[in-house]
Amino acid sequence: MPASTVELLGRARKAGCAVSVSGSGHYKFWGSGVVGEGVSVTVPATGSDYRGLRNAVMQVRSSLGVDVRLV
Repeated sequence: MPASTVELLGRARKAGCAVSVSGSGHYKFWGSGVVGEGVSVTVPATGSDYRGLRNAVMQVRSSLGVDVRLV
């Protein structure tokens, strides 16, 4: 399980996701590996607590099919 948002970003990139920053400062994970194409998941740049990070990991897994806990 990633311990921080920075670690989550790294794991998502290793799994083949593209990562961009939206205008609001949140991160967008793109399952296609190309920014702007396919399904994306928006994740807050600063998680409120451990549960927020855990929820982001589960959202990436359920929406994109990428389990960043295993990368």
